[in-house]
Amino acid sequence: MTGSLKQESFVVVNEDSNRLIFINKADKQAHESCFTIDGVFNLDTGQDKLFLEHLQPLLVMVPLGYSISLLVCEGHHCGLQAKTKSFVQRVIESVFQETSSPENTAQSRQTISFVQIYADGTALDLLSPRNETLQVMDIPPLGLCGLLFTIITEVKVTGGHGFHRATVRILEFSGGDEQCYTDPFFTLSRASSAVGLPAEAGCFSWILKHLLEGNALTFLLLCLTLPDASGEEILSALSLTEQVRAIIKTVTPVHWDPTLEARKRRAVIRELRVKSFLNSQMEQDSVLIQLGKVIKELQVLKGQNWEKKEERSAYELKEDTSVEFKAGKQHQGSKLKFSLLKTRRQHLQEQHRLLIQQERQKIEKELACQNKISPDQKEALLWQKEKSLLVLHVEMLQKEQAEAERDLEELYQDYQHETEVQKDHILQVFQAYRRHAEEQTEALEQRYRKLLRESLQDAIILSAQNQQLRVQKELRYTERAIQTDPCP
Repeated sequence: MTGSLKQESFVVVNEDSNRLIFINKADKQAHESCFTIDGVFNLDTGQDKLFLEHLQPLLVMVPLGYSISLLVCEGHHCGLQAKTKSFVQRVIESVFQETSSPENTAQSRQTISFVQIYADGTALDLLSPRNETLQVMDIPPLGLCGLLFTIITEVKVTGGHGFHRATVRILEFSGGDEQCYTDPFFTLSRASSAVGLPAEAGCFSWILKHLLEGNALTFLLLCLTLPDASGEEILSALSLTEQVRAIIKTVTPVHWDPTLEARKRRAVIRELRVKSFLNSQMEQDSVLIQLGKVIKELQVLKGQNWEKKEERSAYELKEDTSVEFKAGKQHQGSKLKFSLLKTRRQHLQEQHRLLIQQERQKIEKELACQNKISPDQKEALLWQKEKSLLVLHVEMLQKEQAEAERDLEELYQDYQHETEVQKDHILQVFQAYRRHAEEQTEALEQRYRKLLRESLQDAIILSAQNQQLRVQKELRYTERAIQTDPCP
């Protein structure tokens, strides 16, 4: 969004692509607000510059164990999704290219997840095998807060133990949150503030807080369609970028050895077990809670061994290949069946054509041998032979027609079966979509009822306060009148 933008009340002037002066034209005093940011780019023409100058230097550090959090916030949905998706796709491709480049000879592996985060606090991993019955829908689901794409890269340390572990998290979200706020950037603003999150904050706010303050290089791409954005939204967005930019943290690479970590957890378990025998009953409860937590961590660490991960990946790849082979085989089976039936009909037609040709040659030879009969007898014999040949031709055509009808009926049955399967799948998707929409509608209704009750309570309280103020005012007037009234 380079250059200047003029609206009815506001002008945004872009200076040297990293300092913005925001002027309020409606204000007679023309107050100016200056913001220092890393850059302002047009998503249509400036994606290459944005990627090469700001993101690529960060992605090069991923094989060294540095994690990256890319936050893509869309202020308005109109016209932005296609542009941001192409940019995100480029980032994902670059991450895989960095770890698989010829210069990088160390062993590496990637683990990916693609999570949809909903307004009701739930999340769904679309790449999990348990969710294979529902496919990714092209239409945006109701109540969808954001999409979190995670790439965990592990690179073996050459000549040492353990591996470098880096996590690239790409969070795409719009300005809205699990609640309806007048400020479209309320959630991001609350997550980036120094104040801790309230207890009622949803999981989406906690995810944002972790991405902004965790051990990762944070990159915020805040997108606005300026003709549609109001001056207040522009000011809010610019203030938010400075607020995120002001977050100070130390980012270090992660060198992780699951064997060493498991050894540490076992030592902690031994210490906690000794404490559980020596301490009092009240202290034992606290120790048991800590012990359960450490045991869970140890169970997770047991599955983080490099060789076990390789075995699990090979098994999952084998299962996925088997499923794809069955699906492809079923799809190819329909085509193969149609091709076989067509070839069989063509072969039958060719057999009939050769048989008729042989019969015709036989008739011609018989007529050539009949030299002693008269022309009338020869013509009558020719008609008789032609009639038998036509009857044979009709019989063969009837056989071909019956064969084609059988093939058509068989193909129709297959088509009907596939149609029923597709219909069941579509019904399943729309039932899930409708169920989710009903849940969101019910949640909105409960929220509005709660707001209505709170508004009524506030109105009652204000009415009581107003009544009390009126009574106090009347008392003051009465006291003042008594004081000014002369004595009789």
